[in-house]
Amino acid sequence: MMLCGIKIFLAGLAFYLLVNDVPAFAAAPDSATIIAAVADGNPSTLPEGKARIRFLGQNGIDLSFYRNRTCYQDGLFGLKGGDSVSGGFGSGLASLLGTVGSIGIGMPETNSSMHLHDKDLIGSKAFYREYEFTADEPLTVAARWGGCSTQALTFKPEANKDYEFEMTEQNGLCELIASRLMGTSSPATLQPLRDYTKASRCP
Repeated sequence: MMLCGIKIFLAGLAFYLLVNDVPAFAAAPDSATIIAAVADGNPSTLPEGKARIRFLGQNGIDLSFYRNRTCYQDGLFGLKGGDSVSGGFGSGLASLLGTVGSIGIGMPETNSSMHLHDKDLIGSKAFYREYEFTADEPLTVAARWGGCSTQALTFKPEANKDYEFEMTEQNGLCELIASRLMGTSSPATLQPLRDYTKASRCP
């Protein structure tokens, strides 16, 4: 009975922290605004000068983005100073318990988003978050997983374009994969992002 009560408490705590996305051992960054879903998933329906990005995350992956910046902040316990997508205490606990859910704003699906369960690990359920960004402004994305060093890049999203970011690990090698979605039907194909620069820590 006590164990059941603890599980219910942890599930409730995970939901609360997920909504507020409180990062572990760090002050909470300004939360990014989740835009209402676009009905038909067509990039042409986006407001002028906007782009959309889907970030894949799960427990164990620390991933943040930094609007209108060309560098990132890396602290003792993880990334800081940006908008946390994955690695916050709320999303991490919910991923650990298997209660985490994805949040979309109408982007076309890709094979990655349609088969999230293939990325699930023990105590680490995969999920995604989609955000809207102002086009032609620098955006830095940083991520790390386990003992891998931080991977980070800066680019300028183009208006009416969709993108997807995913941190992968294989045989101890980590890679931040950045792609542009091609087409508006699901599943959209992914084209590697080439117009970017590697980002470094903020001074």
